[in-house]
Amino acid sequence: MTEAAKLYIKSHDGIVATVRASSEFLPCVGMPGDNAWSESFFATMKKELIHWTHYGTKESVRAAVFEYIYCFYNVKRIQKRLGYMSPREYLRSLRTERSADAT
Repeated sequence: MTEAAKLYIKSHDGIVATVRASSEFLPCVGMPGDNAWSESFFATMKKELIHWTHYGTKESVRAAVFEYIYCFYNVKRIQKRLGYMSPREYLRSLRTERSADAT
């Protein structure tokens, strides 16, 4: 690869990576949307779980966050991107569609 065909990317923590230059969009730190999904998740979690709740120990906070993520957010919470269904309902509908297509 020639020097002109290389693209150097420096991350915010100082790591430099060399990649092949292409017409693909490469997200950069500071670009809108580079971490929007994580900011959205944490804002939602803080609003639904953390605010107005007092936890006695760090372990009780860990347990509450674990339960929120694995028992509610990833399973039961209705999501717009899934057609206003919970992930569980969405997977069930996909299985129903596939079994109907197979017959």
